[in-house]
Order: sequence, then C-alpha cells, then structure tokens
Amino acid sequence: MIILEALLKDQPGSLIEFLKPISENGGNIFGIIHDHNKKKNNLIPVHVTFELHEELLKTNLPKIREALEEKGIKISKLTQELAQQEMKVILWGHVFESDIVNTVKRIAEKGARVSEIRAKLLEVKDESSALLTIELPVSIDKETILDTIQQICKEKNLLLFKSE
Repeated sequence: MIILEALLKDQPGSLIEFLKPISENGGNIFGIIHDHNKKKNNLIPVHVTFELHEELLKTNLPKIREALEEKGIKISKLTQELAQQEMKVILWGHVFESDIVNTVKRIAEKGARVSEIRAKLLEVKDESSALLTIELPVSIDKETILDTIQQICKEKNLLLFKSE
C-alpha cells in the first residue's frame, strides 16, 4: 500500500489532475480523503492510498512523484507500507446518525484504513450495527487504533465490540 499526501489548490479539476499520474502509471486507488475543512491559504490536504504491482514500484512510483511535482503539487508524504495487519470491530448504536464518514476519517488520520463496512440498518434514525474491517501497517500498534475507536465511541455514545 502506498500513502500519498499533498496540498491541492482549491479550484475545479485539481483533484482529477492530482489523480491522473497515479492512474496513468498503473496505480489502483483504494481511498481518497479530500478535506475541505482543513483548507489553509487556498490549499486543501488530500490523502490517497493506492497500490502498484510489485513490478511497477521501482519504475512508476518515481514517475508519479515527478509528474506531480511538474504540475506544481506539493507532496507532504509519499510512503510505501508493505506488511499489513487486519482487525475487525463492531459498532452498535446510532452509527449512521452519528456520522460514519467522520469515524472513518478519524481512523484514517491514525494511519489505518477502513477497507469494508457491513451494516444492518432498518432506518437511519434507528440504532444499527456496523462491522468495520480495518487494515493497518504492522508498524502501527492495534491498541493505538482501538484507543482511537474507543474515544470515538465514547463521544458518539456507541458500543464497541472487538475481536481478539
């Protein structure tokens, strides 16, 4: 998994221009966080996770960097995480009403990625359950992510069920 963070100008088409070099060089995008709430000096932070096939890493990752720099895009982070671990948690309560997108973003800020959400929902206003599959590099301790999720659950009045 490759993590790329950059600052983009807040103008139409800038996100597409940012993603083109990744796509043109064989990148398979897993997630994008384009956070307008953190805009400063007309620049928006963007966090993209993607993968390149092993045979493309040495040649195409530098091409992606060069293409972005030629476009004047400021890269703040470009790292490759090789080994991954997975964890699953169940959230129960007003999961959707309490903003599941915010929950996913906050987990991502800690370096993990929610790769799948399975939910049981009758109506948005009702209590529901959501099974989150979370991928994280082996360099990040699962307890760190669980602490973050526990804090989120406390703030949003959700119950957390975790697997061992």
